[in-house]
Amino acid sequence: MESRIWIAPLMLAAAFVMQPTASHAQSAIGKASSVKPQADGSIAGTLAAGSSVHASETVKTGSAGQANLRFNDSSNLSVGPSSSVRLDKFVYDSDKKAGTIVLDLTKGAFRFITGVATKPTYLIRTPNASITVRGTIFDSYILPDNSAWFLLHDGGIEVTAAKNVCHVLDRPGQLIRVISARDMHRKERAIYEQAD
Repeated sequence: MESRIWIAPLMLAAAFVMQPTASHAQSAIGKASSVKPQADGSIAGTLAAGSSVHASETVKTGSAGQANLRFNDSSNLSVGPSSSVRLDKFVYDSDKKAGTIVLDLTKGAFRFITGVATKPTYLIRTPNASITVRGTIFDSYILPDNSAWFLLHDGGIEVTAAKNVCHVLDRPGQLIRVISARDMHRKERAIYEQAD
């Protein structure tokens, strides 16, 4: 008789223990390869080396924070201090090396290195531009006014902003600036500044 008294509470406790957490409910799209000293994910919580990151997760760093994220297609995203990125969409078929990978860089400093997915798979968005890549290493810095700088290290990128104007960077060291939408109307001719 006494053993029956414990059955209901034990079953209830087991049900709570077996509940999936938010991070397990989402499928992992990669892992943090390093974190110094702290970065936080909107799904995973405080990140550490080896922590999973997930589609639709926002990763933020503090004023001294840095995080290196390695995704399932072997692409890498380094997130600098005081930065925020939304890992918007990650659909990747490893057999075909194809899919859709969308990252929203909302503020701060980043370095992106493509992985093994076919290059049209990647779309990197900022508040005022979209970047498509061609086997690439590039840095980006999004300023508080939403203007952005892009520096190509290897490969090529296409930067598309206002009025669907597209600029191609295809030589290492090329730099381009996309001015914020607030300034585009006043500086119609200076939407882009490109240095060779």
